[in-house]
Amino acid sequence: YLLDVASEAKIYEAQIVPQLGLPIAPHTVFVLSLFAVMSRLYRPVRAHYRDERLGAIAASLNPAEKALLLSYGEVPRRLDPLDAALLAKHIPAVADEHRLGPAREGVDGVSPRTIRSILLSLASKAEAIITPLDALEALGQFIEERGDGLFRLNPDAGYYAPRELLRLAKEAWLDRGEMELSSASGLFLEGDTERLFQRYIQHISHADRGERFINPITAAEEAPSESFMCSIEARITETGGPEFRREQIARIADHALRSEDGELDLGAIFPDLIQRLEASYYEEYRRELRALLEAAKDRLSAALVDEAEQLGKGSLSSRPDSDPSSDVEALIGSMRDRYGYDPRALLVLIETILRERYEFIG
Repeated sequence: YLLDVASEAKIYEAQIVPQLGLPIAPHTVFVLSLFAVMSRLYRPVRAHYRDERLGAIAASLNPAEKALLLSYGEVPRRLDPLDAALLAKHIPAVADEHRLGPAREGVDGVSPRTIRSILLSLASKAEAIITPLDALEALGQFIEERGDGLFRLNPDAGYYAPRELLRLAKEAWLDRGEMELSSASGLFLEGDTERLFQRYIQHISHADRGERFINPITAAEEAPSESFMCSIEARITETGGPEFRREQIARIADHALRSEDGELDLGAIFPDLIQRLEASYYEEYRRELRALLEAAKDRLSAALVDEAEQLGKGSLSSRPDSDPSSDVEALIGSMRDRYGYDPRALLVLIETILRERYEFIG
């Protein structure tokens, strides 16, 4: 069986989805594919790695973290910058760990035939659209029917544990959906954190060399700002200071040695730190985002009720749109145009996000 979520999903999207006869919400196939791949993975064993530190990091990966690392190169945000950089550099080692020998990954686990059956079953039951929530419920039913016979191995830190895999698949869906909502909300301007981090790198690089630099906005010569560097470090690390800064400069130098084109892509060098910086600012806006999502939920619910009433009267006319410049309409439009959400799929995502992640935010 495949161990790559994206490759697994492409098979269903090409061969099964066109047969369903219903629209399918974003991330539905992803949820099913992730669950299937996680069920086929073995837990990394620390002793299998020559580098003890790398072995400890690999052994700490849960099934979703391992699957997303191998499939998309996604490094867990929970890792500190040095561990994240080490893991990102040695993804092939994690992928190859169980490729040989009697305990070879991909031999056990959920088959593509099972996922195909689940998709076809969902199509026969759903009324208007198939959502990730439908997929999760179907997987839960599958687990109940199979019981403890799904895996030959005993549960181990989330591996070979079907209900834990189900929880992880749900969290991965919500992570992606929440990221899309935050981006579409307009509260977080795309590229702002990258530009801020680029400024941080400029400051620490010149501070390390004891040099001043030209501010590109004011054209004035400036010295690196210790307060600015500390303010960024407070958001991305528990340490900071000169030693941390030298480590980041070393990461740039290492990338430059390995890069063929010589281009400095901070997103590729520091995905972990940029993600942490973005997450720290995102936390400050969660209350605003919750209010926006609550309003969007009410707007979508009302629109779907109106649509049902109009269809019941045999009319296809819809209610007049609200002011398209409003924040709510902008969010709904952005989720539709950028990510492919129709009103029903978006309502399911927003309701689940509010229930699972925003319930206790005032």
